[in-house]
Parts: sequence; C-alpha cells; structure tokens
Amino acid sequence: MDVMDDDGLPALAALLGLAERDLREAISGPWHEVETGPGPALPFTTFTGLANPRTPGRPLAAMRVEHEDGLLTVGYAVGVPVPTGEMRWALAEPRTELIYEADEPSEDFLTNLREAVQRVADAAMLRGTSW
Repeated sequence: MDVMDDDGLPALAALLGLAERDLREAISGPWHEVETGPGPALPFTTFTGLANPRTPGRPLAAMRVEHEDGLLTVGYAVGVPVPTGEMRWALAEPRTELIYEADEPSEDFLTNLREAVQRVADAAMLRGTSW
C-alpha cells in the first residue's frame, strides 16, 4: 500500500499527546507519516498533509516532530527525490515552530497549530500552486 493512502494522524496525535478527534478537528486529515529518522542530533518524524487539488499525491504542508526537543515545525512541503526513488520532504516558508509538551497539551497549542497549517494553505493559494 502506498504511504500516501495511510492516515498517520493517529500516530501524530500520539506523538503530541493529543486526542485524535481534537487534532483532526484542528488540522483535518489525512496526514501521512513519510519519514522517521535519527536526524543530525535528535530523532524525528515527518508528516505531510493538505492535498493539492491541482496535483493529487503532492501535499502542500509538512510537519517535522522532533521527539526529544518537543519541537514541531510546520511548513510548505518541498519534495526532493533521492537516488533510491524515495521522496524526502523539506519544509519551506512559511514555517512556524511550536513547542509541545506531550504530558500537558494545551488549547493554545491546538489553536497555534491550526493557524500554522492555515498559513501554509493560504500561501499556497496566493502562489497559485494549489487552486
């Protein structure tokens, strides 16, 4: 099964310590877990989401969750093909960094996350890359 068919939002909710229902309400779905790695210093997981109506299978947004730092970065998804045939995802502007505490998620965090994802969608529309 193609990774783009799997909804990784439950895994994202678990990493952030949020209820799946609350997270789905805030940022919609599906979000796809596309990369997990050791990173230069810390373990991370990258998710992509927000379908592009002009280019199906090409997400508009990416989120990188740095597990040990409690840092979530949201940005415009930029795909870079690698020699193995896989796609690596980078985050371009507009980028927003949010601090999360999986033990004590807050309503402010969900609001800030919703706004960060919406900024990416708005920027894509203004660029004309999606609608």
